[in-house]
Amino acid sequence: MPPFEIPESLQAYFTDKKIRSVVDSLASVLDDPSFPDMNREKLMSLNEGVVLACQVRADYVRFMADIWAHTFGFALEGSNLEVTLPENCTIKEVWSERYFWSYVSTDPNLEAHHFELTVNIDDRSNEITLRIWHYDDNDEFVDFAPRLRIPEDWRRVNGEDSIQRIEARTKVTVSELLCNPERGIFTLHSAAVTAVEFVGRRLNPR
Repeated sequence: MPPFEIPESLQAYFTDKKIRSVVDSLASVLDDPSFPDMNREKLMSLNEGVVLACQVRADYVRFMADIWAHTFGFALEGSNLEVTLPENCTIKEVWSERYFWSYVSTDPNLEAHHFELTVNIDDRSNEITLRIWHYDDNDEFVDFAPRLRIPEDWRRVNGEDSIQRIEARTKVTVSELLCNPERGIFTLHSAAVTAVEFVGRRLNPR
């Protein structure tokens, strides 16, 4: 597994509240920000800030994609499962919703039952969590059967929308990942391995 690297821009974003506040504010108006009493000096200053915000957003999306690749992605290597990046997994969606996901199935067209494997970062606790949803062949959510044995290091969770998922009990905070990337990724990867084995058995029943 290659080393997990975190850009300096994100290290500052996650550790400095002032930088995070400024970046979040500017990133929300990246397309065409405008402010009252704009003059040349303010315009140039704003332009530099927008460049910084755009870079942080790009690094954040890469960060999320890399976490997914180092957890679920590596756990899926060597399996016979098809991985599909959803059309709505966009830069804007990853940045605003703080998660990155892909579907896995035996059918690349997702016309059979399939699973969504997601990496999520909670905005308040900054905890990185691995989550899984199950879909049927009509792309409708499916609950995990009560008697179904899920991995010991995972648990059932009913979301606010009453849609059930399973979620890794093992969580790593962004601070822990910044302090020791290798340990943090290894912890998450271990949880992903048991999850992929579980998903593989559901998709390839004997």
